[in-house]
Amino acid sequence: METIRLLIVIVLVGISGYFLVDTYFKYKAATGSTMDRLIAASRSSATILLQRAVSIVMAVVGVLAEVADKLDPGVGDTIKSIKPEFYLAFTVGLALLSILARNRTLP
Repeated sequence: METIRLLIVIVLVGISGYFLVDTYFKYKAATGSTMDRLIAASRSSATILLQRAVSIVMAVVGVLAEVADKLDPGVGDTIKSIKPEFYLAFTVGLALLSILARNRTLP
């Protein structure tokens, strides 16, 4: 079970790492204001930019939880004990942000 969990974390961090590197190089190649360059780096979609940012942040949180669990099991348990209501609030908030971001890029 521990091996499967570690494999999942590695895969998710790899995907998020790809998002980070891809966005960085496309950002450096784009021109305009910072926001214009960020959106251009995300295939001209604020929704994709938002989702990439969320995946990177969640990968960092996941890695921190795993590292904290290895160093001090109490810290890892605290991070993992977030109430389900917070996940619900995060999901609904993310959905609302995605809708707003998508409306921003629609003609």
